[in-house]
Amino acid sequence: MRNYQRTLIIVAALILLFLITWAAYLRIIGGRGWAEWTGIGESIKVIIPPTPELLPTPISPIVEYRPAKTLWDFSVILLGGVLALLLAVFNKQIQDRRKHTDIEIANDRQKEEALQSYLIKIEELFLDRALLETKDDENSVVRAVAQVQTITTLRNLDTDRQNIVIQFLRDSELGEFILINASLQKISLTKADLFRINLMGANLTEANLTGANLWKTDLMGADLWKTDLMGAFLVEANLRRAKLSEANLSEANLWEADLKGAYLSGVILSGAILSVTDLSEANLSGVILIGADLSETDLGGANLGGANLSEANLWEANLWEANLRGADLRGADLTNANLMEANLTEANLTGAEVTTEQLMQAKSLEGAIMPNGTQYDGRFDIEDN
Repeated sequence: MRNYQRTLIIVAALILLFLITWAAYLRIIGGRGWAEWTGIGESIKVIIPPTPELLPTPISPIVEYRPAKTLWDFSVILLGGVLALLLAVFNKQIQDRRKHTDIEIANDRQKEEALQSYLIKIEELFLDRALLETKDDENSVVRAVAQVQTITTLRNLDTDRQNIVIQFLRDSELGEFILINASLQKISLTKADLFRINLMGANLTEANLTGANLWKTDLMGADLWKTDLMGAFLVEANLRRAKLSEANLSEANLWEADLKGAYLSGVILSGAILSVTDLSEANLSGVILIGADLSETDLGGANLGGANLSEANLWEANLWEANLRGADLRGADLTNANLMEANLTEANLTGAEVTTEQLMQAKSLEGAIMPNGTQYDGRFDIEDN
């Protein structure tokens, strides 16, 4: 029940309560008898005298009793009005629902027509204009037309029909090139199946790709600024040099994904799977990676300055020449991690699982907090420093 319907019922109840309270006040507090209009008191006896001048013979006076139902009658009228109002409201609600259903049916029909129209047009370009032969011709007019039609159609379809288009692109081999450098900003592709689709260099800024299947998808150099990739499946995806600043990758699966040289400043990675991922030369400055699984991840040459890696799993991770200046590594597991030439200046290693031999390979430990909680003073004895 909607708020305004509840409000009507509450108002009606309050009015009725007020009337009863006022009548009780007149009787109990005011010291008066029940007001006649309340009808709660005794029945009223009314004597109507005869009119002799109009009658040939005298008759007895007429006695009339008025039952004590006035307040009840008033309440019935009040409640009847409220019920009539509620009935009108419910009727309006039913009409709104029917209208909404009609709109949904019309929209669904429109989307189906858009899908069929797209497939017919692309088939014409495919058969009559040799669309497939434009794969290596970025300046092809036919290819440009097909790309615009594809993007426009994807923007106007629901998830199920989007997946029909994407499957068609895969089956026809158009998915290998038709969306390269495509303008897909702010598009909604929630739960879309983009497996093996080539989106290299595409503009996906502020797009919604939550729960999307991007397994082995090529996103090299793509612009994914503020893109929502929450829960996305990015296993073995190519994200080399992709711009992922401020993107939401929480709960995303990036196992064995290639993020070499990617820009990830300000990205959200809470709960993300990053095991065996290539993050070499990636910019992860200031990124929050608390408790992240980075085991066997390649972070060689990566910028992790100021990153929060507390409690992170960096088992056998490659941190060769990585910039960890000011990074929070409290409680991190660095077992067998490669720290050769890593910059650990002012890093916090309190409680980290790391050996003296590993730390001796680092390029700098100046100002770092050692695993035992004391500041580095030039010695490498972790236990006694």
